[in-house]
Amino acid sequence: MSENNMNEQERRIEREERPIPEWARVDENEGRRPKKQKPGKKEGSSNGGSGSGKKPIGAQTVLRALGVVVIIACCAFITIKVSKGDAGKPSGGTDTPDIPPVQVQRAKNPVLGNSLTALAAKTGSNTNYPAGIQERFKYLYSINPDLIGWIKIANSSIDMPIYQTSNNSYYLDKDIYRKYYLYGVCFMDRRNSAVNFSRNTILYAHNGHDEYLFAELLHYREIDYYKAHPVIEMSTLYKDYKYKVIACFVTSWKPEDDNGYRFNYIYPDMSNANFTSYINQLRDHSIIDTNVDVNENDKILTLSTCTREMDTPSYHVSDARFVVVARLVRDGESADVDVGGAQLNTSVRYPQLWFDVNGKTNPFKGASRWYPEA
Repeated sequence: MSENNMNEQERRIEREERPIPEWARVDENEGRRPKKQKPGKKEGSSNGGSGSGKKPIGAQTVLRALGVVVIIACCAFITIKVSKGDAGKPSGGTDTPDIPPVQVQRAKNPVLGNSLTALAAKTGSNTNYPAGIQERFKYLYSINPDLIGWIKIANSSIDMPIYQTSNNSYYLDKDIYRKYYLYGVCFMDRRNSAVNFSRNTILYAHNGHDEYLFAELLHYREIDYYKAHPVIEMSTLYKDYKYKVIACFVTSWKPEDDNGYRFNYIYPDMSNANFTSYINQLRDHSIIDTNVDVNENDKILTLSTCTREMDTPSYHVSDARFVVVARLVRDGESADVDVGGAQLNTSVRYPQLWFDVNGKTNPFKGASRWYPEA
């Protein structure tokens, strides 16, 4: 198979056969308290009686099963290439130097890798801009009106535009021109608004494997990194905001990885009382005790990306997440953060799987569980 055909086959697998991550399938009911089963009814039983005989396995069932195996194998192949930074590299030559795929994209794309300040000097095409849009966003908006803002953490690689559509999976593999791109872009949860913030505004981005997109978020587990980056800046088309980091944690979106519990950190709206309970849970989950105060009237920003730290040679944790949460700077409040009191949390509430992988006992196994309903 030629080099071009091989690359096209890999792209087809990524576009058509890669499973959508669980966090991209947003369901407002996900993460709620599990419903109790009715007495006497076993899970998986039919409503029409208890038939005693087993049906023979048909040819179609066998073919479907084989198809699933092929898809899983293809996805595993692509996942391995991505995790090694091989996706997008030539497959035929042996003397071609390795070039990280995101750097290849940057070379082809005049916007990726540029700061918002640099882009502000560019002139966009004739476009019907929304009323009140900041001048510096006009060029990017003329390229793609899905643009809703910009996320930046000073002195880091996190400095990029934010997009939003009604489909949370769309920008998983699209660039700012809406063309196929393995790593996608940063995007806002479809349930949020960039005009009227929800209690919890959620941004997603892949881990780019070469310090692009949200890869650098994982450094927040280091106390010195947090102290050097305690503030997150987010600008919408209309206004600039700052947030103080309050927590960073590891979780899994799969309940089976944590004794049947899913910590629903991507829930956008909560009552005041339930929000306070959520913040208390965040304190337990956070790797760092930032000592930043939060009250029931605050709003927060959640940055979510993937992590491989709970993988084992025999088990790939497809929905493990590393999450950073920050609190909106209040009106009249200084954005400065006193990081002197910050320290590592000596008892972190990780998922059960994390304790299993690290050979430790989970002290939170019987702890209370937070659910998003008011």
